[in-house]
Amino acid sequence: MAQAILRPAVSDFIESTIHDHSFKLNIEEIISGENSHLNNLTLADSGIRQEMDIIIIGIKQKDGKMMFNPSSKTKI
Repeated sequence: MAQAILRPAVSDFIESTIHDHSFKLNIEEIISGENSHLNNLTLADSGIRQEMDIIIIGIKQKDGKMMFNPSSKTKI
């Protein structure tokens, strides 16, 4: 409730994604294994965003910590 008051545009966006079936929003998880060719590359150098046309909202680090809204310089 507080979020709706403090951030009405965000609430409207989330509400529209839930109820508007023509709006396609999927949240997926991609796992980078120990032998992945993506390891130690930055997000920019990996090409993930360009090749898969996705928005990366977070990265769960090996130690379990979550990094939200990673920059293009963040290493995988």
